[in-house]
Amino acid sequence: MSFVNSNITWPVKQVVSMYDKGKIDLHHPIQRGDVWENWRRELLIDSLFIEFPIPTIYAKRGVNEKGQQVYIIMEGVQRIRTFEKLLHDKLSVTVSDTAIPYLESEIDEEIDYHEIKGKKFSELPLSLQEHLKIAMVPIKYFENLTPAEEVTLFNRLNMGKPLSSKSKFIAAIKDLDGIFEIGTHSLFEEMLTPRALDSKNQIMIVAKVWCMLYMNLEDVSFELKHMSTLFAEKVITNDERAVLDSVFSLIQATHKVLMDSKEKATAKKLYTETHMVSLTPMFKEAVDRGIADENMANWLMEFFSVKNVEYEEATSGSSKNAKIVTRDRILHESFDSFFGDWTPKKAVTAGINENGDDKSDERFIFE
Repeated sequence: MSFVNSNITWPVKQVVSMYDKGKIDLHHPIQRGDVWENWRRELLIDSLFIEFPIPTIYAKRGVNEKGQQVYIIMEGVQRIRTFEKLLHDKLSVTVSDTAIPYLESEIDEEIDYHEIKGKKFSELPLSLQEHLKIAMVPIKYFENLTPAEEVTLFNRLNMGKPLSSKSKFIAAIKDLDGIFEIGTHSLFEEMLTPRALDSKNQIMIVAKVWCMLYMNLEDVSFELKHMSTLFAEKVITNDERAVLDSVFSLIQATHKVLMDSKEKATAKKLYTETHMVSLTPMFKEAVDRGIADENMANWLMEFFSVKNVEYEEATSGSSKNAKIVTRDRILHESFDSFFGDWTPKKAVTAGINENGDDKSDERFIFE
């Protein structure tokens, strides 16, 4: 093993400051979303009040795209989120009956601690604010971890903790960094809620899309046991990444056409995971054939305007191979019927900017 690890201790105010500056990153691909209940946050804050030990935060130290040193949190995201919410007045403070005698003897006996309940951090007496800000947080960070060592460390840190099937799948992915990078496409910021992004739904979608585009359809299953076995060995090539990127870009452009055309119902379906994943083989073919976003939008409006009972039934239990195959067959039949064997016609939209430069836009459209 080539990794090294070190221990540091920072006050809460430094942890929050570094997070605000982007020097602490909470978006490690394996990490779960913000899943803490309020009572857990209250218990952590109470530990700060009475100076009980805070569980160690584990991080990987590296460099971000700006060349800045950054700590990528592997265990302890919820604690850091709680510190940030506390100092930025995003949650209310409660002092437990257990903490009051300690605070009266160690901080200020003149404060009525029962009156603090429900107040924000900025509303607390200054002595209490300072007490919370200087509470110490232990951190252990690692450098030079291999991807396999990261997964092993994450699994060991979470022994005994209930992980969702999705989290177990993500932890098993061999090419996790590569899939996570593909999932940074701006499509997903439009398609998914912040909570869904935080829960790494984009990783699941990228993996499913790869299966739709590069596996024999008869072998495709989105059941997590099957996916875990597959992606424990799979490394996505640069050519495959480029194709996925172009497919996601065309989907995003088609969604914009639909929204601009006030076709919100069809646009919503396009950004629904089951539909979008099922549609990706058609979008790949559209990329290969030069079919424009306007034409893809027209096809989708036609397809979703007619109730297709068989297709709708196939969206239930959507992870099973039989349902995947059925959806693909129906979509391909509709796509082939709509576009046939047409060839694209180049359309030029003329445009001259104020400097006299030709800004004509070349697109391929279907007529």
